[in-house]
Amino acid sequence: MSIRLRLPLAIVAAFFAGFTTIAHASSITETFDFTATGAVAASGSFTVTFDPTLTYTDDSTDLTVNSFSDSQLLSTSVPAGFDYLSTGLHAGELIIGGLVNGVSILDEGTNDYGLVIGAANTADPTFIQYSSSTTSTSFISEDDSGTVTLVGIVGATPEPSSLTLLGTGVLGLAGAARRRFARAA
Repeated sequence: MSIRLRLPLAIVAAFFAGFTTIAHASSITETFDFTATGAVAASGSFTVTFDPTLTYTDDSTDLTVNSFSDSQLLSTSVPAGFDYLSTGLHAGELIIGGLVNGVSILDEGTNDYGLVIGAANTADPTFIQYSSSTTSTSFISEDDSGTVTLVGIVGATPEPSSLTLLGTGVLGLAGAARRRFARAA
């Protein structure tokens, strides 16, 4: 095989390898606005940072409550967190709620809430359910109707190791091209 054929094949292989390594795990930041209608009037805005390839449970460090109101809750200053499911039957579901018993557990007789958003890792999330409970009631109010809107998204950023790998490949190709042109001269 001549050098004329080897160099283009090496360039194509390095180009393909660079793009496949960059496409791996990265965190995204999304801001969701929601409105629940039905038994409870609730609305709010949350900003969440997560890696869509990982699963999160009761994470409160990567969640910002921008605004929140619920007509039923005695206090809306409940510590909040989120769960995110990356695999399984409910992959892509984001659950935002109070940390009274954990984000995914809502018991009657507690001042707690939970919002379930489907397809949270896409540009078109869906409202699945909103639920809340107060200490003065022995039931959980559920709203199966409402809206959720993806207000803002900060895209995924490549991992530093992927960028290093791509940079090393580009430098190697530049060196090979330089040697080729030096021999030709």
